[in-house]
Amino acid sequence: MPDRTQAAGGASLDERLREAISAAREGDKERARGLLHQLLESDPDHLQGLLWSAALAESVDGAFWFLQRLLQLDPGNEQAGKILAMHEMRESMRLGAPQPAESPLTTGLPVGNASAAWLCPLCLASASTRPKRCPRCHSITSIWELDAILRNEGVDDALVAEVAHTLERKAANEPGFDVCLNLALAHLNLKRSVDALPWLRKASAYRDDQAVRESVEALEKRKLILAVDDSPLVRRVVALILERNGYRAVTAVDGIQALARLNESIPALVLLDIEMPRMDGFQLCKVMKKNPYMRDIPVMLLTGNSGIQNRLKAKMAGAVDYLLKPLDELDLLRALAKHLNQ
Repeated sequence: MPDRTQAAGGASLDERLREAISAAREGDKERARGLLHQLLESDPDHLQGLLWSAALAESVDGAFWFLQRLLQLDPGNEQAGKILAMHEMRESMRLGAPQPAESPLTTGLPVGNASAAWLCPLCLASASTRPKRCPRCHSITSIWELDAILRNEGVDDALVAEVAHTLERKAANEPGFDVCLNLALAHLNLKRSVDALPWLRKASAYRDDQAVRESVEALEKRKLILAVDDSPLVRRVVALILERNGYRAVTAVDGIQALARLNESIPALVLLDIEMPRMDGFQLCKVMKKNPYMRDIPVMLLTGNSGIQNRLKAKMAGAVDYLLKPLDELDLLRALAKHLNQ
């Protein structure tokens, strides 16, 4: 097993950190970053190495990853919020915003003990008071506001998806209440309540929290809809409509994947595109109607073709309805309410 007290080249980790700090203070930030990289290769959990790497990062996003790891290891770290605020201030200056008279940009290094009053549990953006939405990733981070989260628009999907990916790796090695809850929040803000629900259940198993318990119950009451379409855009649009209107959405790219989804859980209804590779909508609908476990699931076929022949084939296949694309949100919701007896 390698000696974690030694960095590359035989120097101790403390010596490598001192060299990096000295280089940074002399203005040679490139050399400092290289030394810190070597230090973290030897010890990825070195708190001071993570802190200084965040301070010397070349972008807000770069700082974010070091700070996220730092706060996972040391949730109460007082420097993290200040470092992120420093990078956000730099970004504001780059975009032309004025710089405050007293600014941590004077050194760009970890100094002082000031910390932000609030840090986003997902992207680690800081604010002096808790905002309604995170100013950076635009997520709503209070699990008490479940409905608001699922109706929230304008979330930075790419950033929150990266956070979810990072948290999944963390949960695989070091699961706990906070990790599971934050991972659920990430999925909820991405309008993936089906993915969020298992993590909320795991969080509830770690701690009997009223907000988490009530969120689990609320999500379990939402009807599950399977949307099958080979278009990523259509799947995303349908899922967003469903999630913000009180349903849980699960998607599949074609009939074969849809059958796998149906074997995992039985939805209340299936929205099914007609024209798909491998197995089209008519074929899948017929397969479902022949299966005793699936035949009672209502199927609504989606198509861009309004021809009478397709309508007759849909009826013969056992579909309960036939909707034209592009989908009108109100038409879809009315049809769902009708066939789910709501």
